[in-house]
Formats: sequence, structure tokens, C-alpha cells
Amino acid sequence: MTKEDKKPEGIGGWLLIPTFAFTITAMVFIYLSIWFVADLVNNEYEEIAFLVFLILSFLACFYVYTLILEFKKKKNFPKCAIALLWVSYVSILLIELAVDGIVTNYFSGVIGSALWTWYFIKSKRVKNTFIN
Repeated sequence: MTKEDKKPEGIGGWLLIPTFAFTITAMVFIYLSIWFVADLVNNEYEEIAFLVFLILSFLACFYVYTLILEFKKKKNFPKCAIALLWVSYVSILLIELAVDGIVTNYFSGVIGSALWTWYFIKSKRVKNTFIN
């Protein structure tokens, strides 16, 4: 097999970056969900804390589900990852708006989500890896 015949596949290369980020983010959201449950008991803003808990719990489950799809190399992983990027971005904006009453850092999330969306659509590694 020549070097020209070898196609990039598997979880490697640039794909390691979102894999690592999804894993860390899932763990952080699980931790924050637990923290917000504890905070609900002592919080005078129960409605906001409960809303944040629901959003973080949903996102934690979504991240774990997406990682399962990735490690099983399922065909629908790229679409799920793209959806996760954008749902996560919008959810974080909603949390920031609910907690602080203002959204301050929206531009970097758009750039990151757009770049990784482009990667998941165009990458040969992604096309060659997620075929099950």
C-alpha cells in the first residue's frame, strides 16, 4: 500500500480536538448539574437555578450520547456533533441571559461552532471514519 492509497480514518488528527473537548465538556456539565441541584436547596432564585439545572443536564446527556456515537463510529455522529455545537452555543447564551441578564460573549462561540461545522462537513477523515 502506497502513501497515496492510505485514506485518513479513525479518531485521530484534527478530530482529536472535538473529541477531547466533548469529553471534558460532558464531565464539566455533569459536575455543574450536580452543583446546581445542591444550589437549589439554598437558592432564593429557584426558578432560574432549576432552569439552569435542566439545560445543563440536557447538555450533559447530549454530549455523552454524541461521544457514544463517535466511539461506535456511527454514521449520524457528524450531524449529531454539529447539532450539539449549535444547541450548546444557544443554551449557554440562554443560561448567561437568565443568570446575568445580558449576553456578553457570543462572537467566539459563533466562530468556533462555524469552523467545527465546516470541519465535520468537509473532512475526509470524518467521511472515512463514521460509516456504521
